[in-house]
Amino acid sequence: MTRLVAWTLAALLAVTGLALAGSGNSAEKPRLLSGAAWLPSARAGQLALLDGSTAEVAAQVKVSSGGRGLEVVQQGAHAYAVDTEEGALRRVDGATFAVTPALASGTPGARPIPDAREGLRAFASPDHLYAVDVEHGVFTEADAHTLARRGALQPLAADADAQSTVLDDTGTLWALDARTGDVDIIGAGRHTTRRHASTPGPGRLVLAGGSPVLVDLTRRTASLLRPGSGEAASTVPLELREGDEVTVSGSPGSPRVYVISRGVLTICEFRSTSCGSSVQLGDSGQGFGQAVETGGRLFVPNYRTGKVWIVDLAGTRVVAQPRVITPTTRFQLLTRDGVVFFNDPVSERAGVVRLDGEVVKVAKYDPARPDKGVVRPDVPQDDKQNRNNKDDRDGEAKPEPSATPLPPDPLPGPSQDVVPPPPTGNPPPPPTTTAPTRLPPTNGDDGASDPPTPSDSPSPSSTPRAITIAATTTAPTAGEGVGLEVRATDGGTAPRAAAWDFGDTLTGSGLSVTHAWNESRTVQVSVTATFDDGRTATTSIPIAVSARTVTLTVSNTGAGTVTGQGIDCGVDCQETLPAGTTVTLTAAGGTAADFRGWLGCAQPNGVVCTVTVDQNTTISSSFADVVSSGQAVVEGSYTVDLDNGRVGAGSWDIWWYQASFTQGLEESAQMTPGRGSSTGSTIVNLGVTDFQSIGPEQLPGLAYSTEAIPGGPDVPNQLVDGDVFAVRTKTGNYSKVLVVGRGRWDITIRWITYKSG
Repeated sequence: MTRLVAWTLAALLAVTGLALAGSGNSAEKPRLLSGAAWLPSARAGQLALLDGSTAEVAAQVKVSSGGRGLEVVQQGAHAYAVDTEEGALRRVDGATFAVTPALASGTPGARPIPDAREGLRAFASPDHLYAVDVEHGVFTEADAHTLARRGALQPLAADADAQSTVLDDTGTLWALDARTGDVDIIGAGRHTTRRHASTPGPGRLVLAGGSPVLVDLTRRTASLLRPGSGEAASTVPLELREGDEVTVSGSPGSPRVYVISRGVLTICEFRSTSCGSSVQLGDSGQGFGQAVETGGRLFVPNYRTGKVWIVDLAGTRVVAQPRVITPTTRFQLLTRDGVVFFNDPVSERAGVVRLDGEVVKVAKYDPARPDKGVVRPDVPQDDKQNRNNKDDRDGEAKPEPSATPLPPDPLPGPSQDVVPPPPTGNPPPPPTTTAPTRLPPTNGDDGASDPPTPSDSPSPSSTPRAITIAATTTAPTAGEGVGLEVRATDGGTAPRAAAWDFGDTLTGSGLSVTHAWNESRTVQVSVTATFDDGRTATTSIPIAVSARTVTLTVSNTGAGTVTGQGIDCGVDCQETLPAGTTVTLTAAGGTAADFRGWLGCAQPNGVVCTVTVDQNTTISSSFADVVSSGQAVVEGSYTVDLDNGRVGAGSWDIWWYQASFTQGLEESAQMTPGRGSSTGSTIVNLGVTDFQSIGPEQLPGLAYSTEAIPGGPDVPNQLVDGDVFAVRTKTGNYSKVLVVGRGRWDITIRWITYKSG
């Protein structure tokens, strides 16, 4: 994307005043501009501005030499880059993309805390910028523009870490000292401490509804704290076990927290002082990160699988599980105004996750040429003309940035209160036959104006009306009905009629309508409203229709695995798919289990199951549990315990018995079960047959006895190479045994023992 487009978007952010909800944001969990986010790329040393509505990179800004540690905190249109390798801060201006301190100066950036490195964090509000070193337990306030330190360093909770330091919506900084359980409260020029707020030991601080929540993992409680004092306003108990891996996050708009442990999401409401609803997220309880909420849905990252679990909060159910990145990547998940972003803070990988689970992947930069497209507003003045007169190494001429941000391009949709910048030069006088037009007041204008006169006041019938469309959802699935209603937004009378264009060749009429789309695509729904005085108004909204999705669940019995179409069960046993998808699943038991069969499979074929998933479907696979398996050489007159594979054990299932006869020095060998002993095992010979083809389901029905199997030489030898016999062990399990080879005094066997039932 050209610099012009990038500057235009930045100017739009600045002019329209798009800002963050709340007062500030940590570099660990940036909360974003409406539909746009600054995302770090540590390897390239860049911040990328990603437009969530188009999933395009609007700008790349160089902020460091590149390495491992780069984070970002966003306030308004501006970004603060936190370089944890250098312990330095840089500010990126949202209008000009200028970097402070300038990269051309050769400095690593501002260092408000001189000795900070990996523990450096930044917290920004409209009025304050805090720099915190959670490693050394100090903080300071810095100038939001120059990044210079204001005042001396101050002590903070000595053991505060990234999971226990937050900035609330009033601009107050909270920090938990896990060693003592104390909570530091910094705000309004005061620094107070609530002693022993938590039990010493592991704990968390998160924000819920803009207020701090203290999570005491030892007491297994979560407490909503009062502003100022830090006292608990409400406390809920948490159902946790000692040693659980626990992740806690808060709702941005409600006093509610989300707790994840052992693969289960629990929703805790402070209004009801309880944790009522739970959602199973998967077989594995490991790897889940902090959830983010938007549009009535919760997005839960799993670093182990590279997936995002999307939970419908109204129905408390999982609606999608898209894989956004390769497994084991520690990616970020961010949200703002209905747009969910994912980001690999190290590499170029990033993108957007829609409410329906659709994933749009974006490269923040070209890995082969990382500096291609980088904005360079800090070029020294004497170099600017030379650089503008030749192409850069990417083959693109870089236009000279103006000191004044470029005006935004007009946006489609309803009328906007964006006032264009004044023209340069002396404008021509207005025509004498036309009354002057008054612009609407801009943001910050009190709306006062001179009393209108008959000559310059528009008549009511010529004043445009403002309308909007209210939709029950803007992200339906194909076939789902969406309720649409047109409303007046200017305080005047409601429309009396409306004509709709649903964007799929179909139309409708009425102030309230319901429509469903049958195909997966984005449509532009428009409405023209008519008022009693004859005036009309038109507006439109996009509706992103996704394919109807269904959930395929694999249920395993036993120790085997099933793979196919995103399924890897035992680790990941569920996948959300477009309805009508044909899936091929393959069962694998290996040496640990034998496959028994399928349940619920439309087309089973041995270890392969083929099924067309047009509704939520569960396929069950059955594997036999194996208690022992292996291969061993058994010498003459030694025993074998087939339940644990021990040779010469005191407790045994088979005895390789050697009998000597004095007459003729003949020898007799046989495989003897627990006859005449207390073992109670029995045996049956199956002859030379395919060892692998004998399944665990066949073994219980064989005719076992206490008769030994002869092994020669003075009797017919049945235990030849390739012979298979079965044993019902002393504990009631079943074993199949293969004769691998024979010697004069020994026999080599291979066995698998299956758990009974």
